[in-house]
Amino acid sequence: MNNLELIEKSSLVITITGTSGWEAIMFQKPVIIFGDVFYDIFDCVKKIKNPAELPVIVRELLHKHTNYEETLRCVT
Repeated sequence: MNNLELIEKSSLVITITGTSGWEAIMFQKPVIIFGDVFYDIFDCVKKIKNPAELPVIVRELLHKHTNYEETLRCVT
């Protein structure tokens, strides 16, 4: 399947440090990361330090979206 189609239809993206997290931001989707990435400046990106935190953070982020203007400023 096409990665962008999956991201577009998802509610949330979980990645170690991949570009799928950045692509999710472009679709205004929340992202959970396990490593260091340049796009962790967004409020809808949370870094997991302890895998036990995952359920709580998923519930927290499911209703968040990136701010379109903030995304636009970052990209330009």
